[in-house]
Amino acid sequence: MESESASIELRSINRLLIDEDGSLARYWIPAYQRGYRWDRLQVTQLLDDIWDFIQSSEEKRRTSFYCLQPLVVRKLEDGGYEVVDGQQRLTTIFILLSHQNEILTLLGKQRFSIDYETRDRAFLDEIDLDRSNENVDFYHICQAWRAIEEWLAGRDRMHALKLLQHLLNDDEAGRNVKVIWYELAPNDDPVAAFTRLNIGKIPLTEAELVRALFLRRASQDDTTGNLSLRIAYEWDQIEKRLQDNSVWYFLQNADLDDANRIGLVFRLAARMEGHALNGEDYAVFSHFSDLLSVGQSAEIEWRKVKDIFMALEEWYEDRYLFHVLGFVLNQTGGGLSTITELLADSQAISKHDFSQGLRNRVYRMVLGSDLSAASPDELSEEITNLCRTVDYANAPKVRSLLLLFNLATLLEDPRSNIRFQFDSFKRESWDIEHIRSVSDERPSRPREQDEWLRHCLMFLSFMALEEWYEDRYLFHVLGFVLNQTGGGLSTITELLADSQAISKHDFSQGLRNRVYRMVLGSDLSAASPDELSEEITNLCRTVDYANAPKVRSLLLLFNLATLLEDPRSNIRFQFDSFKRESWDIEHIRSVSDERPSRPREQDEWLRHCLMFLSTAKEEDEQALAESIEAYLDPDSEPGSRASFEEIDGKILSFFNEATDGPDHDLANLTLLDSRTNRGYRNAVFAIKRSVLLENDRSGIFVPLCTRNVFLKCYSRTVGNVMFWTDQDGQDYLDAISRTLTRFFLGQAGASR
Repeated sequence: MESESASIELRSINRLLIDEDGSLARYWIPAYQRGYRWDRLQVTQLLDDIWDFIQSSEEKRRTSFYCLQPLVVRKLEDGGYEVVDGQQRLTTIFILLSHQNEILTLLGKQRFSIDYETRDRAFLDEIDLDRSNENVDFYHICQAWRAIEEWLAGRDRMHALKLLQHLLNDDEAGRNVKVIWYELAPNDDPVAAFTRLNIGKIPLTEAELVRALFLRRASQDDTTGNLSLRIAYEWDQIEKRLQDNSVWYFLQNADLDDANRIGLVFRLAARMEGHALNGEDYAVFSHFSDLLSVGQSAEIEWRKVKDIFMALEEWYEDRYLFHVLGFVLNQTGGGLSTITELLADSQAISKHDFSQGLRNRVYRMVLGSDLSAASPDELSEEITNLCRTVDYANAPKVRSLLLLFNLATLLEDPRSNIRFQFDSFKRESWDIEHIRSVSDERPSRPREQDEWLRHCLMFLSFMALEEWYEDRYLFHVLGFVLNQTGGGLSTITELLADSQAISKHDFSQGLRNRVYRMVLGSDLSAASPDELSEEITNLCRTVDYANAPKVRSLLLLFNLATLLEDPRSNIRFQFDSFKRESWDIEHIRSVSDERPSRPREQDEWLRHCLMFLSTAKEEDEQALAESIEAYLDPDSEPGSRASFEEIDGKILSFFNEATDGPDHDLANLTLLDSRTNRGYRNAVFAIKRSVLLENDRSGIFVPLCTRNVFLKCYSRTVGNVMFWTDQDGQDYLDAISRTLTRFFLGQAGASR
């Protein structure tokens, strides 16, 4: 690859936008490349790395830069560049610039163009997520787009602007991103360079190198490019078909280390041509390299490869061949020699004779004799004797017999279209086992006996756990207990012991006592109904944000007890969403002692308010929105606009949330998910209401009582639904007290 005319230099991403003449740079990805294959994680890692550099570059010299891996190109006669290596990062940068085209225009720049020889250029000009399933390249490009979208979704617009500025800074501005630019000499062979660059890399498989050989030869055989495009398209279709596990595990007993499964077809093609493939590295590549370099037609050799695949596909599609060949290939491990032999047989004789030959082969594999030499009565007797004499001591024979029994059963009815699932059978390693326990295999050692008994206990315990889940009352009450105790083994063991020792009614009553002790710290049985009501009311009035664990447990119990109120309801609390999304307590309306103090937090808080007020029609609402817009306008003079404190005060007054002091009582607390907590922590009631109700409409889990709070279902008199008043808070407290009192008294609809 070394050449006197080759050049290497550090080149900024900004320089990649234009060519030597100052025109927009054009990059061409030839057919011998494997296409775009980065996944979301790789895209996110690249963005994180660049952002980490940007964050740390403030303390570094202006000349500092973040360097990407080499970009190897060759200048084309039309002024564009053929990308030989590094197209994954180049394409990712292109996708990022496309995603942020608006900011790119704002910076007075235009993205470079990129064109894949084997793909529709229109897709790259305007990336359409709806076309992601058309081929593997489009799928990964759309995944990269979504990864960029998700990465930017957690940041405001200024982050995106800063990212693009540093990414596209020229060398004079500094603190930018660069690549190692390696430009091949005009007379260098790009395919040879590509092969040398990538032959040691794991991601580039031998199958992809063979593909590159075919496409290179095709471009020589057909200068119109049509043959290259057809081979590339058919290569994709074959690979896609083999990626279907039902097809793959029909042919093979295990997956390969290769990312591409089409390599199996190439290996078979080499074997059919007489190449032994004795385990040497790149033997298949060497075979096709020799074949295509001595004047052999790419179209003829590709047709041979395609014919092999079509034969395999015919075996799969034919229901009889699928099951019988599936048995043969399973027993022989799907070895190349077996498949090669079967392919040769199928080409040499008729389909009828081939099918008959397969029955003979299976008979020999199972019974060890020739099917053609046995009469129907002799055949029946041989099989009956085998079934009566074979046993667990000859496990392989039993395994093959039972597999064949399954396959033959499926073939009994010609009207059936059910197929044996070789993929599940092989991946889940199905094997023979006794239908019932056997007396000569009783556990004899103490450790084995203990383990056997544990299995029995596990089954009985599972039945109990399943009953807890199915019973709606136990599901909610035990769900509360296990949530509060972390679902520890000691707690579950204790509960299992209790459930087995007493009646279901007593167990349910005991659970209410346990919950009462967890929440109020005293014994339920010692309290009269009036005392119980008073205790709960006092707790609701006195507990506040300072005792967050107590509030959290109280609000969770309020949700569960509310769901149990109506015996006709079948709605269940979603503990999975509640725990995975880290729901926690938060204020219903904003609190005065938690006003945003940092400029960035203040801007974000005002944007939330502006988003809500943007559709306002009243004059005072529009005036408030205009004052926020003026404050957020980066071009406005500080002296010509109101201060944050003035606007903040007007907002709180407008939403009736201006208070003399902090409001951390239970009357102003509910459960919110962690994402809403982070994004709208101290937003006013109206904004939180809008976000929560939008989540609810979208089918995102919102606890029933949280939903009821923002719908003001507990308020006796509903005034303005956008405000949370002191009276609303009092009515909310009363609802909590009433619901929990009825629950502990056993008056809830589903109580036992």
